[in-house]
Amino acid sequence: MAKSGLQIYLEKNTDPDDNLVQQKVKRYLRLTTLFKKLDDSVKSGDPTVTIKNGKQKYEKLNPAITEMQKLNSQLLALEREINIDVKIWQNIMRKTAPDSGKENSHQEGLV
Repeated sequence: MAKSGLQIYLEKNTDPDDNLVQQKVKRYLRLTTLFKKLDDSVKSGDPTVTIKNGKQKYEKLNPAITEMQKLNSQLLALEREINIDVKIWQNIMRKTAPDSGKENSHQEGLV
């Protein structure tokens, strides 16, 4: 399976030896994949589903939408944690670089 741009970015910007961080990254990538599948399901269908129960028939919100909301909350929480880990890792790498602080010090804070 080909790596996504997100996966490449996270692998490049997190500590490969930190098992906890790598576990967060794996979980984040799995949840992202699941979110995309649910999103495709909702886009290809109707935002509501018809429920038939005996003689009763009614419309209700597609359950995938509710699951997407839950997944989104989990993704946002993991994203906050991973962003903290990425910043820590980048600081470590910056400090251990052979020419840290010489050439790129004037570029900090640029977008």
